[in-house]
Amino acid sequence: MTANPLQLPEFSPDWLVTLIDPGGYLDPYKRMPPDEKVNDVLIQDATGDLYWDSEYTTVDPIKRPAQFHCGLIVHLATHGPSSTEVQVYELVPSVWVGEHWAFAAHGVGVGRYHDIRFVEPTVIDRVKTLELLDRVLKN
Repeated sequence: MTANPLQLPEFSPDWLVTLIDPGGYLDPYKRMPPDEKVNDVLIQDATGDLYWDSEYTTVDPIKRPAQFHCGLIVHLATHGPSSTEVQVYELVPSVWVGEHWAFAAHGVGVGRYHDIRFVEPTVIDRVKTLELLDRVLKN
């Protein structure tokens, strides 16, 4: 995972406009004024192919945790010299529920491809992120 500050030149103020947000869960973050996001960080997998067990499940062929993937926006809101509120937003949460046969997107032929579906943000991943940050900041 990489952590990058959400600042210019790598991230423009409108960088979220084209991202998928099925339930509008990023809307509160998108509406924040840019000056309130100056300390924010994006944590994400550099390859976009790192999945972990989630609170979502799949039942094909047996019930098991679905493989989950998302980026995490860590929003740091300073409330004075010794107080910071931390919020975590999931970026493009998705699950890998299996494989499917399909025609190749580029080229000729049929192949097996990941069956990736966009989902609503989880609770457990944001809580685990906050717990991790709490442990790191206390040391």
